[in-house]
Amino acid sequence: MKSFILSTRKLAPAKLTVWMTLIFLAGITLSAFLTSEPQWVNWSFSALGERGELSSFVFNISIAMMAIIMWCLAESMSDTLEQAEAVATARLSLVALRTIAFCGMAIAIFPNDTQHGLHYIFSRLSIIVFAFYAFMLPFTTSLFTRQQKSIMLGLSVAAVMACVQGFVHREFSFVVYEAAAGGLGALWFYLTSKFTQQAVQTSAATLQSSVSQQKAS
Repeated sequence: MKSFILSTRKLAPAKLTVWMTLIFLAGITLSAFLTSEPQWVNWSFSALGERGELSSFVFNISIAMMAIIMWCLAESMSDTLEQAEAVATARLSLVALRTIAFCGMAIAIFPNDTQHGLHYIFSRLSIIVFAFYAFMLPFTTSLFTRQQKSIMLGLSVAAVMACVQGFVHREFSFVVYEAAAGGLGALWFYLTSKFTQQAVQTSAATLQSSVSQQKAS
């Protein structure tokens, strides 16, 4: 496990977000195929992690794997931002993403049917931390362009609104809102990671060009 984490954290942030998304989709698909409770679609994705069946084991393992990759993403994003000397943003990313990863692992360990209180607390806390992080990130550094900041804020607002609508309109399938929020959140993570990598590369190229000009003069 240690070697897996060490090797995974070396991956670029955007690649880690792709792996997280693929693992989650695979976990949902397989557990939905294996579950003996077809009515889970009328409740939430958390229902796939209930009843102690093989399907719940598959679902909770996929959530735990996502949490591990999220922890690695925290390290990778922090290291990437530190390369551009965005120290405050790097620290924010490290703390926020580690907290989300911790919440994800807790969600996997505490199923909704047997540990509803803990499952509820950590699932809601992960949403709150994501919202805070997504809203604050664009304003903690000048690395991002105005267009990139607009995209990041737009996606984060849309993802959080999908969650809120799901809590308000529970008479309609909550899974639909979860899927919308999850898709928007995954897209936010991917684009934010790409924007961060691009910004750091641009910053490094600018610094190198400046140093070369100084040597030439």
